[in-house]
Amino acid sequence: MRRAVLILGLTAALAAPAAAGDLDQRPVGENPEYVLTGCEAPKAPKQGRIRTVDEYNEAVDRHASYLEAVMAHLGCIQTEAQADYDRLAGAIHAATTAEVTAMQEEIDAAKFELDERRERFLEESGVR
Repeated sequence: MRRAVLILGLTAALAAPAAAGDLDQRPVGENPEYVLTGCEAPKAPKQGRIRTVDEYNEAVDRHASYLEAVMAHLGCIQTEAQADYDRLAGAIHAATTAEVTAMQEEIDAAKFELDERRERFLEESGVR
């Protein structure tokens, strides 16, 4: 029951809009900026002047190649972002799990101490 309360509280805290955690020992901040670093965006081809059917066909081919490069780039950024997200989610999960575990251990230790003191009180006071 206590663990469920802690987890429920933690879930509610994670849903809150305020950010107070650190990422790589730096505050996340209110408006974090994510920068893609592993994917280079393709440049649109310069088509220039088209004077013949062959030049037009070559321009169409360049444009088709450009679209293929754009699709590959989109796949690259999706893969990079997902990998970063997975690492970040894993780090957040590990940190919150460790905190919940530590708090549960403290709660259990405090309850054990309270129970011991109750027993000692009952023995010493003769209330039983």
